[in-house]
Amino acid sequence: MKPLRAIKVVVLVLLFTFSVTFAADVDEVINQINRLKNKNVVDRANAAEILGFLGDKRGVDPLISALKDFDWQVRFNATKSLGDLGEKRAVEPLIATLKDSDSSVRFSSAEALGKLNDKKAVEPLIAVLKDSNASVRIRAAEALGKIGEKKAADRILVLLRDINIDVRCAAAEALGEIHDVNAVMPIISVLQNGNLPLGSAAQALGKLGDKRAVEPLMTAFGKADWTGRFATAEAIGKLGDKRSVELVIPALQDGNDWVRVKAAEFLGKSKDKAAVEPLTAVLGDKDYLVRQSAANALGSIGDAKAASALSERLRDWPSGPNAAEALKKLQWKPQSDEEKVYFAFALRDKQQIENLWPQARTILARDLESEDVIIHENALYSFIAAGKKENIPMLVSLMENKGSKAMAEIYINSGSQELFDAGEKWAKGHGFVVKKSAGPVNVTWGKF
Repeated sequence: MKPLRAIKVVVLVLLFTFSVTFAADVDEVINQINRLKNKNVVDRANAAEILGFLGDKRGVDPLISALKDFDWQVRFNATKSLGDLGEKRAVEPLIATLKDSDSSVRFSSAEALGKLNDKKAVEPLIAVLKDSNASVRIRAAEALGKIGEKKAADRILVLLRDINIDVRCAAAEALGEIHDVNAVMPIISVLQNGNLPLGSAAQALGKLGDKRAVEPLMTAFGKADWTGRFATAEAIGKLGDKRSVELVIPALQDGNDWVRVKAAEFLGKSKDKAAVEPLTAVLGDKDYLVRQSAANALGSIGDAKAASALSERLRDWPSGPNAAEALKKLQWKPQSDEEKVYFAFALRDKQQIENLWPQARTILARDLESEDVIIHENALYSFIAAGKKENIPMLVSLMENKGSKAMAEIYINSGSQELFDAGEKWAKGHGFVVKKSAGPVNVTWGKF
């Protein structure tokens, strides 16, 4: 083939591909509607699913027709898509599919009816609460909870004694959504009998807003793990009892990092000033995620008493940004050169850092000599992020004279060839193998 002819062929192929793609993009809905009539079951099932993603109301009537397809997967995808499309005229056809022979279609129909939130579905969904399949009963209870019809509450209460624990949980949570206070004591009863997980009971009781639940929840609190305790404390807080904060504060000293993080998050949401001092105490936690969460929480609570402790955390590379944002919420302003430098780096404010660079270089060089690992590493990360070539000799000399495995790792992952070479040389000379890795703190030369 001659070169010019070959080019023409390539251009024509590209133009054809572009036109086909463009046409598909322009009327993909029509394309998928036509696929619903395809003899291939997989094609029909995929089309029913895609029409939901496309979100075009033109797909509603074809999907309603697909509810009668002989294949369960097509019917399942059609019910799901109709729920996603949110068109009310699909309610009655979906009610009919609550009697489908396939349990997957029945539970998907119940879920879709919950999304459509139409009271016409209440009685049919109540009937489905007796379905032989547990997943269907769960979806029916959830749907009734979303619709919020109180006349369904008595029938959902029966599910608190269901043989399936997930059904009992769904029933409790649905009762919480419906806000029927007659459900308070039955939920407390199944909680006390050990037939309902604390998390589900607490969530429901918190939404019901009845103070009769406070003492039973307080009793259950001490017997649960921290996952259940947080849900319980949140419920007690919703019920207007200040003890919720007192219950969670001890979790800031728990041996599990995750528990301390969640405790800080909870206390931040509470906005209770009683948590300020305990949160301030964990700003120096060994785990940087806990330090971040504590700083965020103090910013949310908004007590100016936390400003001094937060300003001390500006020299903490991973949690400094959280402390800086909290300080902004407290309307704190840096006064000294040190505070201005640390604040600028914590905010990752490149322009301000550039303006302050003469002072910053002196202050950070001094911090490199600190025995405090967090302060030392903050200075090191700051120099790397600033990315100024003038600092390379100083940093290489630091590695040669006061190197450590941690420093070698930082250098090797810095993105600077000079620092990489210095870190690798030190590691080899001291018998360490340091590999490249992202690590919890990723700082690249010249970038934040």
